[in-house]
This record gives sequence, structure tokens and C-alpha cells, in this order.
Amino acid sequence: MLLDSDLAGTIYVGALLEPAIGSALVKVYCLSSTDGTPLGSADLPANTGPEETFRDLVVLDGGGILYAQRSDTGSIYMRYDCR
Repeated sequence: MLLDSDLAGTIYVGALLEPAIGSALVKVYCLSSTDGTPLGSADLPANTGPEETFRDLVVLDGGGILYAQRSDTGSIYMRYDCR
């Protein structure tokens, strides 16, 4: 779902996971640009609606992730950091 980097060079990799049937989440890992060492991760709620979007996740220049969380009542944008 995501492969990008911020201006400091931190690499962000995100994947949609389904650890149990009917429960999905988005896992984002932050990796060092020099050797790929994990710096942290973030668990985000998965969008489960049928809508297709161009991009749900975007990496901010200063670090962190902006995520479009969608529901039946609309969309909200949440900021997440890897910890």
C-alpha cells in the first residue's frame, strides 16, 4: 500500500494485513535509509469499504504519515508516526 520516504531519508513501507478472518489492519514500518534497520512501526485501521481511491497514505516531508480513514459517514485524515 505504501513505499515512500521523507526528506530525512526514512523509508516507509506499508502493507494491508489480515491476521484473522474479518479483521484487517494497515501496518507501516519505518526503516533507516542507510541500512534498512527498522526504526518503528504504526498500526492503522484498514479501510474496508468497496470504494477505490487513488491513495490512502502519504508520507509527510518532515516525517510521519497522513492517512485517509474512510467510513460510511465520510472521510477523516489522521496523522501517524512510527514508534
